[in-house]
Amino acid sequence: MTSLTQAKDKVVNAVSGINMNKIGLDNNSYFESNGKLEDLRKQLESDSDREKVEAMKKLMGMTSKGRDVSSLFPHVVKSVISKNVELKKMVYMFLVHYAEMEQDAALLAINSFQKDLGNSNQLIRAFALRVMSSIRVKIISQLIVIAIDKCCKDSSPYVRKTAAHAIPKVFNLDREQKEQCIKIIQILLGDRSTSVLGSAVAAFDEVCPDRFDLIHSHFRKLCLLLADIDEWGQCAILNLLLRYGRTQFTDPNKIIPKEPKAPKEPKLKTGFDEEEESEEEESEEESDDDFGDIREIDPDHRLLLNSALPLLKSRNSAVVMAVASLYHYLAPREEAHKVIKAVVRTIHSKKEIQFLVLSNIATWAAADRGMFEPFVEDFFVDPNDPAYVRNLKLEIITLLCNSDNINKILKEFKNYINREEKDFVTGTIQAIGRCASRVPEVTDRCLQGLMGLITNKADAVVAESVVVIKKLLQQLSEREKSADDDEEEDKINQDDTMKEIMIHLSQLLETITAPKARASIVWVIGEYSHKLPLLGPDILRKLAKGFGNEEPQVKLQIMSLGAKLFCTNPEQTARIYEYILSVAKYDNNYDVRDRGRVEKKLTFDNSGLKSYSARLLATKKPVPTEISAVDGRGKFRMGSLSHALNQTIAGYLPLEDFPEVAPPTDVRTEVIEQPKAFKPKYNWDTSEEEYETDEEGEEGEEGEEIYSEFESESEEVESGEEESDSEEEDFPPPKAKQNVPVKKAAVPAAPVKSGFDLDDIFGSLSPTPAMQPQPAVQAKPAAKPQLNLDDLFGGNSLPAPISAAKSNSNLNFGNSFSDLGFGAPQVRRETLLKHIVGGGLGVEYSYTRTPSMHGATMITIQLYFTNHIEKTIHNITMGKKSLSEGMEIIPFTDVPQLAPGTSTESSMAVKLSSVSQTIKFEITTDRGTYSVNIEPPAGELVRASSISPQEFNELESKFKGMEEASDTVQLTDMSEMSGLTQKVLKTAYLSIVDMDSSVGKFRFAGKSQIDDTPVIFSVNVESSGKAKLSLGSSNAILNSRLLKELKKNIV
Repeated sequence: MTSLTQAKDKVVNAVSGINMNKIGLDNNSYFESNGKLEDLRKQLESDSDREKVEAMKKLMGMTSKGRDVSSLFPHVVKSVISKNVELKKMVYMFLVHYAEMEQDAALLAINSFQKDLGNSNQLIRAFALRVMSSIRVKIISQLIVIAIDKCCKDSSPYVRKTAAHAIPKVFNLDREQKEQCIKIIQILLGDRSTSVLGSAVAAFDEVCPDRFDLIHSHFRKLCLLLADIDEWGQCAILNLLLRYGRTQFTDPNKIIPKEPKAPKEPKLKTGFDEEEESEEEESEEESDDDFGDIREIDPDHRLLLNSALPLLKSRNSAVVMAVASLYHYLAPREEAHKVIKAVVRTIHSKKEIQFLVLSNIATWAAADRGMFEPFVEDFFVDPNDPAYVRNLKLEIITLLCNSDNINKILKEFKNYINREEKDFVTGTIQAIGRCASRVPEVTDRCLQGLMGLITNKADAVVAESVVVIKKLLQQLSEREKSADDDEEEDKINQDDTMKEIMIHLSQLLETITAPKARASIVWVIGEYSHKLPLLGPDILRKLAKGFGNEEPQVKLQIMSLGAKLFCTNPEQTARIYEYILSVAKYDNNYDVRDRGRVEKKLTFDNSGLKSYSARLLATKKPVPTEISAVDGRGKFRMGSLSHALNQTIAGYLPLEDFPEVAPPTDVRTEVIEQPKAFKPKYNWDTSEEEYETDEEGEEGEEGEEIYSEFESESEEVESGEEESDSEEEDFPPPKAKQNVPVKKAAVPAAPVKSGFDLDDIFGSLSPTPAMQPQPAVQAKPAAKPQLNLDDLFGGNSLPAPISAAKSNSNLNFGNSFSDLGFGAPQVRRETLLKHIVGGGLGVEYSYTRTPSMHGATMITIQLYFTNHIEKTIHNITMGKKSLSEGMEIIPFTDVPQLAPGTSTESSMAVKLSSVSQTIKFEITTDRGTYSVNIEPPAGELVRASSISPQEFNELESKFKGMEEASDTVQLTDMSEMSGLTQKVLKTAYLSIVDMDSSVGKFRFAGKSQIDDTPVIFSVNVESSGKAKLSLGSSNAILNSRLLKELKKNIV
């Protein structure tokens, strides 16, 4: 038991410190302490960071309990310049909390905030911008805009996201900064990071919700990236795309009238084809209709609907409702059913979410009840449902009732009536009345059930039952009038039913005390007194005795009863009615008094009004219309706060009507700046000897020398917008080999930078992993070093295709690059399935390290199938795939058959969402199904990407802290430097930026296949043989694993 107790204490301590241990607040004493502010002030004024940290922890604990410690704000501001990261984080949190209250003191730290915007830690940069934008002082709004503009171009997506969050703050602070904010939003909308786009769209909705011209070029990108964005970002983007779609697409449900067909020219008929032609004419007439065709959907409209549909599987109810709202307002009516199941699923969640979801469903069901009728049982009330959820469910059930499900619904209502909550019972009674109104066939059953409730002990239940009976009798009477002569028997039955109900109600007047019920009974007797002429006068006589003791609403109905009977049967009721009016003349309630005077003037005065008394007092009343509790909400957009509250809220953006003519679609074409073409530049020797190549690409005579260095050209973006790091690279097309006379290259004293075309050197890049060796350049003995491309890149296969994107690689080899005799790494094959296990089928795989046709971030894997048995293997296909979240597998091409002893190849593509994911799938043949898995090394989770040395330096300065990983290795033999580049390229799919073996400097670059962000790697070798390895990227896990692999293979 002692060990169990100790374990329990450890678990409790661990759980209690989960929330705040990141900033050192895992000790409960900081929240239980009630320290004096004077002592805390002294600690904050101390020179020791440790004392300040302790004081800040206590302040944070006191703030979390609601204690006002704003008096220490000036002392806390002084610590903002501290270099202690833990202290700085807590100071920033404190400043965010109190910046609006202590604006003048917060201005003292502006310079520190601006300085921290250049901090190497992304969290510090984001915190600095967050605090700076929280200071609501208009005079610094310009400084805040400058800070946001700087951070929106930051290398960290977290900082850019913080910049997007700061835009609405500065806009609300100073509306004059709107144009600057729009420019920043335009930059952020072009961001390729999914964590930034959602915040950018939220800022767009806040600042310029009607500037759809900013959305045109990003529409398709937002649709394609929708599934990868965070949940609340998805909600913001879906709402934006809904409003955008209502202005850019035409109504998909609008029917286009057909143009009248031109009359056909008469044809000469022969005896053989008369029958065939008549059949064709009849079929054409049947196919023609007067309504026309439904408008075709725009491809972008279809892209939006298809991109939103997978989000119905989201765990976030807000995302599901946003998709449902999109389909309700934008999708064709026949496709709206696709979202119904997902919407119904969301009602089985928390009560607050239930209320919002049910409000939207009620509005939708009122417009198109057929969508939800199959799911009526999902809306049955749960015993634990709160009142506001129960009422909405009852409303939805009555909207969905029909002749097919009414029996099921009434059976459920019978259980509700026996509940203890009287409010719920009365709501159920009202629902029964609405169901009877919608399904007339069950009116008699409902009346019988309600008559049984009149004897209930609860006055509220009795009163509501009588009121509903009164409404149903009105509807029954109206249907009796509209019935045809053929339905005479039904008329008689309905008349008998009404008489029985009236007699039963009149008998209950002696026992029922609820004023609402008594008033309803008196109204029923007066309205239908012609059915029982003797009942009315007798009831009036009894009520006149206790007229003075009745409630005002009952008195008014007694006076109406007397007026109606006076108009139809004055002989028996005149004196009783006159007595009632005389008593009402002195009643305490002024409504009763006024009503008595008016009726007396109409009935007993000999003026001209007496002739109109029957028309005024005994007129037939129309059947009351059913008013739904959700009426009026339909004018608001589903999913909005205004819809939930049924009133217009500040910031509500209504939906536009569909345009009659769709705007042009070419505005949604994303404009991508193409890189400038570059041509090879060579420095030719003054010698007259010529260098020639034949059609096979063979080299010319010995002694020919070519010298060229790699030179990149980068485009300047004149539009001023920052290009995203994750932009896809363009590969130049391969050039045809021709007999081109090439002069002998001059040998300069030092290498001169010049441009080159990779295709002229390497030839076309084949997507297959095994590439033909490139012939080496034969050279004469010369005093100057030569560049041998086969010695540099190997003769068997290229380590990585170097692409000519917007900025091409600069390879500066220095003066001693000819001493590096390294070759390209061979394609490594790994065993995927052993033939002993695979029924004779052996499978190997390798990473092709070539661009995938399916996308830049797809990893291409080549599979090699070999039949090791003497029988043919048939139907080699990919079976079940085990996909983790965010993973995508494009299967290899099926192999119909594989003869004995033969081999074949096929390729598959994989998209991973994290470094630690494993590719699991099944290989199926006619001999069985075999489960296999591939664990890609970190080196294959990057791809080669060309950048200039200047861009490398910029990235190196930004990747600090958690975004950088470094280590050291000891080279025992300096000759190992010659193969260092080969080892790096063999381990990781990177491209060379530059290298200089004379100073021991090697730099490589690439992009992550996970999130398409830059990856840089450098090796700096000292004279002692100690090599420093540095790797930088935004993915800390990738940094750790890739550096570990590189270190292992370099040593």
